Amino acid sequence: MKLRGRTVLVTGGGSGIGLGLATELAKSGNTVIICGRNPKKLADAKASVPELHARTCDLSSPVERERLAAHLIREFPALDVVINNAAVLNVMNLAADGPETLFRKIHEELTTNAEAPMHLALLLLDQLRSRPEALIVNVTSGVAYAPRADTPAYSASKAALRMMTQSLRFQLAHTNVRVVDLSPPPVLTEMSSTWQGSTISAENFAMRAIRGIEAGKEDIRVGMTGVFYWLVRLSPWLAFRVLNPRKQAARGGELAAHQR
Repeated sequence: MKLRGRTVLVTGGGSGIGLGLATELAKSGNTVIICGRNPKKLADAKASVPELHARTCDLSSPVERERLAAHLIREFPALDVVINNAAVLNVMNLAADGPETLFRKIHEELTTNAEAPMHLALLLLDQLRSRPEALIVNVTSGVAYAPRADTPAYSASKAALRMMTQSLRFQLAHTNVRVVDLSPPPVLTEMSSTWQGSTISAENFAMRAIRGIEAGKEDIRVGMTGVFYWLVRLSPWLAFRVLNPRKQAARGGELAAHQR
């Protein structure tokens, strides 16, 4: 599937890897709609890439998801690509943070990172089926294979999204709708600020992701995520320890909260 002349939704497209994907797709002559819950980020994105269409939407709300889907079907009847990228990440200490705070953050992450992308895909499924060929891309993560212990809800939400993506792909196998699992490595964005290892730029990631999509790949593991996937297959214990060195376990406490 060539990503040229398509109509594309990128959730969480106001910054980070979402904006990187939206920018590269706009350069290739696609009509690109970005959405997010931060109006300033969306305005800044549109200022840097005037071709983008922007809509404010809090995807943690089922009502706002329904409104977004209705808007897209009405205003962009050629929509044929959905990239579910929006996500929230909280670093948390399950042994020390209060249960009310933890539950609020866990609920936010599971709702935004797992429930929302699947709900939105289902809301837009009839629209996508009406196109000659269509694509759903769910952005997961390497922590869908083995968790970072200081981001337990984020890791769990991405694992849930990965399982649902595989199931949706299987059930849509004989339709015109292709389903892709896109796993980025640590990318140089606000969300990766607590990561101590190497990162790649959002632009580099976007170009490699688009190449993988156009090559027909169903599971796209960019950069070190591919290596980590095989490490998990060979030694789950070692993979866990790579993500969770003892010095990190000793830090404890909440370090940051980010969204894209």
